[in-house]
Amino acid sequence: MINDEKGFRRTVCRILDSAGAHYSMVESPETSPGIPDLNWCLNGREGWSELKYSGNGHLPHMRPLQIQWIRRRVAAGGNVSVITYHRPMNMVLVLPGRDIESIKSMVHLVELSGHITVEELGKLFLNNSLMEH
Repeated sequence: MINDEKGFRRTVCRILDSAGAHYSMVESPETSPGIPDLNWCLNGREGWSELKYSGNGHLPHMRPLQIQWIRRRVAAGGNVSVITYHRPMNMVLVLPGRDIESIKSMVHLVELSGHITVEELGKLFLNNSLMEH
C-alpha cells in the first residue's frame, strides 16, 4: 500500500519507466502557475497529469490556478488528467481534465473517475486511455 504522496509519485514514475515512457516531473510553480505535476509521452502520445493523494478519504486540495490551467489546456485540445491515489480504498481514481470543475466532494470524484488498481495504471498509460479528455 502507498503511504504518502511522495510514495505515489515514485510508484507512477516506476510504472512509466517500465512502460518505456519519457516523462518529466514538474516541481516549480514558477514554470507556469498551476502546471500539473507530470508531463509524459508514450507511444507517440503526450499528456499532463496532476497527481494527488488522499490518505484519509477526503478530497485532495486543488488550487484555483491548477483548475484554471487544466481548464485552459483542455479547451485548447490538450490531454490532462487528475490521478488520485485513494488510500482507504487502495484504488487509483483517474479523472479526465474536462471534468475538473464538476468535483465538489470526494463523492463526486469517486463517481466521475475511473477506478483502477495501482497495477492497472501502467496499462492505462500503455493503452492511451489517458488520451480521452
